[in-house]
Amino acid sequence: MKNETLNYNLLNSKTDKFLYIILMNISSMFFTIIIIWLYFFIGDNILYYFKLDSTIEAYINIIIIIICIFIFMLFLGLTLLKSFIGVLGYIIVLLILWLSIWLLDKYFNIDFQFGAFLILFGFLVMILPYILLISCRINFTLFIWNFIIINILTFGINILGYGGFGK
Repeated sequence: MKNETLNYNLLNSKTDKFLYIILMNISSMFFTIIIIWLYFFIGDNILYYFKLDSTIEAYINIIIIIICIFIFMLFLGLTLLKSFIGVLGYIIVLLILWLSIWLLDKYFNIDFQFGAFLILFGFLVMILPYILLISCRINFTLFIWNFIIINILTFGINILGYGGFGK
């Protein structure tokens, strides 16, 4: 793909920039749905062919999904090094989110139940903007504001729908 394709920085009109942000988030939602479907598809096949512990199955699913995201980055035209850095950054943020869920549950007794799944996969909504950030097609400020809004919405939905504060 050329550098001019999907480049937010080359847009001049405010309506074009707003439309770009909306289309980026809608396509990120579709990408997230595909990745979550892939997670369950891989899990079903692993359970069908192999009898593994559920935590081992979850780790295998996450590793395969990270490989798929790496291949997706290469498909979008990123170099091998940028794709590797992108996947490494995704793994670091995933570990931070996992640790934050564990600490919140341990010290504040937030009973997320199914909501922890949404927090871990809520970050997948940020994969496409993250890829666009790495490939220098959006600026860092747009990425950070998008990241903050998406995570506030995801965490808020979890607290309202699935969680409860109690000791």
